[in-house]
Amino acid sequence: PWLKQGKGDVIAASMTILPEREKQGIAFSRPYNYVSEMLVARKQDTVASIDDLATRTIVVSPSTSYWQTLTRLRKRIAFTLQPAPEAMPTSEIIAKVAAGEYDLTVADSNLVDLELTWRSDIKAPFALGEPVAIGWAVARHTPKLREAINAYFAKTYRSTFYNLTYQKYFKDARTVRGHVRFRAAKTGQLSPYDD
Repeated sequence: PWLKQGKGDVIAASMTILPEREKQGIAFSRPYNYVSEMLVARKQDTVASIDDLATRTIVVSPSTSYWQTLTRLRKRIAFTLQPAPEAMPTSEIIAKVAAGEYDLTVADSNLVDLELTWRSDIKAPFALGEPVAIGWAVARHTPKLREAINAYFAKTYRSTFYNLTYQKYFKDARTVRGHVRFRAAKTGQLSPYDD
């Protein structure tokens, strides 16, 4: 909403590039990653295929691409789609699944990989479809900014810097475990500069 209201020019976060979002007036950078939307369950859960979702409850935020994927999937399988609070991060929804407060959720494969580096109480039994493109959202009235972002991604994507940074922050279990205690969900604070 803030991007569309002109309160910002870029959403520099992992956003799935969707035609539905583009129809809402959002422009996207070129992709800088591809992820799969994964079902997330408790470790001991027996869910193994899409057919096993019948009669289950899946909790996701309505503004996510997961909601749109699950809405389409409900035409084939009868499950309950429950909205999570909009401000609740995916990592917190995953924690509620692990604790048994929520039945199932969906998360991008890179987020699941991150969680699995330090958690042993969840699993991601299968993907809900083909990999999807991830990019930055850019205000439509800033085509030169979008061009600059695209040029940066074209130069950086899959470069040595990209691969080392991705490995450090998403794959290295020691680094990830070392930063878990600083998560906003645990501390209630995004940074020491919040005030």
